[in-house]
Amino acid sequence: MSALWLALGAAALFGGLALLGLVALTPGVPRRRLAAEFGARSGQDRSHLSALGARAVALTERALTRRSRDRMVAAALERAGIDLRPPEFVLLAVCCALVGGFVGLAVGGPALGPVAAGLVGAGFAGEVRWKTPRRPQAFAEQLP
Repeated sequence: MSALWLALGAAALFGGLALLGLVALTPGVPRRRLAAEFGARSGQDRSHLSALGARAVALTERALTRRSRDRMVAAALERAGIDLRPPEFVLLAVCCALVGGFVGLAVGGPALGPVAAGLVGAGFAGEVRWKTPRRPQAFAEQLP
């Protein structure tokens, strides 16, 4: 019975992560509007959590720049129409892969943890590859 609850919890966690990924990867005019409205106040009273997130994004940005991957990732995200900066996208992918790995480890043991992490990471890369050809097609369909 406890394995059933663990599986249901893992399914709920993956469902939540998938929903978060859909929200983060879809073009977001309302999200930009909210960021503009709440961004003005965020400089005055930044929480510790947002400061930690800003440091994590800055660390990821330095790592991408050091490995000369920032322009490549930025170009891929632009072609795919994903409205995230490269360090934000990479950090989101790494965090989701870690969570997927931990859930896989809890559900299936040591063999499933790395497989689940790899599948989640491959899912992010697959999303970029899947969206890339569809954006120019949608643009071309709008032209007379």
